[in-house]
Amino acid sequence: MPCGAGDIGLNVWVEGRDLLFYVARSGAFDETNSYLKLGRVRITMDPSPFTDVSDFRQTLRLIDGEVVVSCSGVTTTIWADIDTPVVHVAVESASPVSVTAALENWRTQDRDYTPAEMSMHRAYDGAPVTPRQLADEVGFAEGGVLALHRNRDETVFDLLVEQQGLQAVKDQLWNPLNGLAFGALLTGEGMAPAGRVQGRYANTEFTGWRMASARPRRSHALRLVCPIEQTPTKAAWMTGLRRLSSGAASPAVSRRRSRRWWRDFWSRSHILIQPGAGRPDNLPWRVGRNYQLFRHQLGTNAKATWPTKFNGGNFTYDPEYVDPEKRLSPDYRMWGGGEFTAQNQRLVYWPMLKSGDVDMMTPQLDFYRRIQRTGELRTHTYWGHEGACFVEQIENFGLCCGQEWGWNRSWDKPAARLPGVEDSAFVSYHWDTVFEFCLMMLEVGRFTRRYRPGDLNFIDSCLTFFDQHYRREHKIISGEELGPDGKLVLYPGTACETYKTALNSTVTIAGMDALLRELLNLPGSLLSPALRTRYNNLRATLPAFPMRTMQGRRVIAPAQLWDRIQNVEIPQLYPVFPYDQYGVGRPDL
Repeated sequence: MPCGAGDIGLNVWVEGRDLLFYVARSGAFDETNSYLKLGRVRITMDPSPFTDVSDFRQTLRLIDGEVVVSCSGVTTTIWADIDTPVVHVAVESASPVSVTAALENWRTQDRDYTPAEMSMHRAYDGAPVTPRQLADEVGFAEGGVLALHRNRDETVFDLLVEQQGLQAVKDQLWNPLNGLAFGALLTGEGMAPAGRVQGRYANTEFTGWRMASARPRRSHALRLVCPIEQTPTKAAWMTGLRRLSSGAASPAVSRRRSRRWWRDFWSRSHILIQPGAGRPDNLPWRVGRNYQLFRHQLGTNAKATWPTKFNGGNFTYDPEYVDPEKRLSPDYRMWGGGEFTAQNQRLVYWPMLKSGDVDMMTPQLDFYRRIQRTGELRTHTYWGHEGACFVEQIENFGLCCGQEWGWNRSWDKPAARLPGVEDSAFVSYHWDTVFEFCLMMLEVGRFTRRYRPGDLNFIDSCLTFFDQHYRREHKIISGEELGPDGKLVLYPGTACETYKTALNSTVTIAGMDALLRELLNLPGSLLSPALRTRYNNLRATLPAFPMRTMQGRRVIAPAQLWDRIQNVEIPQLYPVFPYDQYGVGRPDL
């Protein structure tokens, strides 16, 4: 059952006589850029309330953002604080109970990641080195159990800088992994260390460090403080942990303000489908319920630094419960940890405009803003012109995923002869998804009537890349920057991952046109006369949408020409969504 707030996610469940939950926080990236859990908490009570489960009830209270477990006169409430990375557990019992809480960790020894785990850190797929998982530091400290992972000096960032030929500008590239440390401190009122225990959950061995109450009580309060910070030393991180711990709100204050935030969140917008039905066999009601659950999970990452990942966010768990063949640790996830797939990320964030959750889009938009300079340095290094270039399979520090860049860029492969181009059948030349995030920036400004500082500069850099890059490419081929008709020749390109080595991709044209349309609609105070003239001139150089005839009808083509089909997508519809050039009631439909 998912629960959380701020940027913390918890998976909560009861199993046997124990209440358990995984703890995850956005941004917990290790040296390989794997996205790790902070641990698992196991709570055991004596006497156990789960011996007789006839009145057992576990409830996700969406309105309050908390999970409540009740059985045999004992009620346990779990929530995450909305303003600080702190998890609270409150136990209330009709009669005194003793509580033991263990922080369980499965990263207790250094080890090589196995080939089966490669999807956690796809940068290493094909690499000449084997990725290693380096152990956490776990023990009794700071009045509780402290688990800490601090990245060592060499990370995948260093590996990919060398792979992609960026050593000359390495010191100018943003590196979010260097000095990054994350962890959790488990403490409890009136609790003291109670030794270690070893075990196996699912297919993963673990060690648990236990805290136990000094005596039975009717009320128990536990707390998990979860800092993530880049610091020059471990000592500096520990100072931050102590500051966070000492300044944490009381459970009562935390619960009150967190509930207030969630109630305000649910009042922003509503989609209710047959709310009175309340039956799982009622399909419309289930659709409505699932929408609430989806939006709730997005809300748990509302105040994050890092975006909600499309491949599970903070709510992944032991993969063998999905696929029995994947007997791997709870840290496992498909499609990477600190690697982001732009086409998938966009679909997480577009709905937030209409649901009134515009503020929750900030982590995704800032993701790109942070790596703007990296995108510009890549462009200058590879092609010698201006503008920011962003690949489709992008690491959180702005470089291409190592697998997609290619570890064996042999000269018999076309991409190997082209600096800056991914050696990938699927995502080579796939650089235009960033236009969707640029359009989100403009839409956030339009919805809120406030344009964020720096967004317009970022958008300009992205447009500059495409303008200068394809002028350069066509001049190499023909000696002229533009085609005979005075238009840009967008070649070589791609229409999504499907129509490869494309000429005049519909997606690229639609993205550039939509951005220029919206930029030219900005108030004069936001756009200088010089920029307005440049954008008008650039828009005039865009080629028309490619068209073709199918079944006797004139329809949008994916591109003017292409040399092969690689995937199964419909780039022809991008002028409908998200770029809004065609639609019901529009001309030329």
